[in-house]
Amino acid sequence: MHGDLHRCGVAARRASFLAASTDGAGQGTVTEFQVFLSHNSQDKPTVRELARCLEDRGIRVWLDEEQLIPGRNWQPLLEDGIRRSWTGAVLVERFQSTRICTNS
Repeated sequence: MHGDLHRCGVAARRASFLAASTDGAGQGTVTEFQVFLSHNSQDKPTVRELARCLEDRGIRVWLDEEQLIPGRNWQPLLEDGIRRSWTGAVLVERFQSTRICTNS
């Protein structure tokens, strides 16, 4: 995923377009984030870098470690974050072949 961060400018422009195209849609939902970042915790360093890159370009990002409150039930907060976001990005690291089981 690190090699793909050079695409941040494209992602930022796309997120800006999506946010602008859905702004004021009258859905009755309070929208304060332009993109909800969904990711595996193993990819956290890369996702933090992407979030900073998008925020530097004026994109409002929902990132779990900034929005979830330790000790509180996280699922309702996560669902609320999704509702309050205009769009979402599911970030998946490239598949790496590993052996999970070994034959004896």
